[in-house]
Amino acid sequence: MSEKEQNEKKIIKVNEIENPALVYAMFEMKNKKSKEAEAKFISELRKATFITPAIIEVKGADGEFKVADSSTQQGETRIQFMMLTTESKDKFLPAFTSMEEVRKWRKEEKLQTVICNFDQYINIVTSD
Repeated sequence: MSEKEQNEKKIIKVNEIENPALVYAMFEMKNKKSKEAEAKFISELRKATFITPAIIEVKGADGEFKVADSSTQQGETRIQFMMLTTESKDKFLPAFTSMEEVRKWRKEEKLQTVICNFDQYINIVTSD
């Protein structure tokens, strides 16, 4: 089985994502301010799994898109990522290291999210 096939079969549960090595590397980089700490942070960043808030809609039998009820719904899907905008109009796509961190930002029970790795996150940010 190829690596691609193995990754496609891997099921990631959003509540199990924690990224402790990345969180530690962020702490070390902030406190040590060294090239070694920065290199470790970048290394852990590239290995991390992120949680990104989104609005996920699935096309129903009536042809209308509606907010998905669950992650197992099938059909044509539309995803709108939740961007943050600063007062100076700069836009950012939040990437959280765990659901605990997501809940610090938004406490909604039914908040929809997308799970992505670093390369997928970069593709989202750089796409139109």
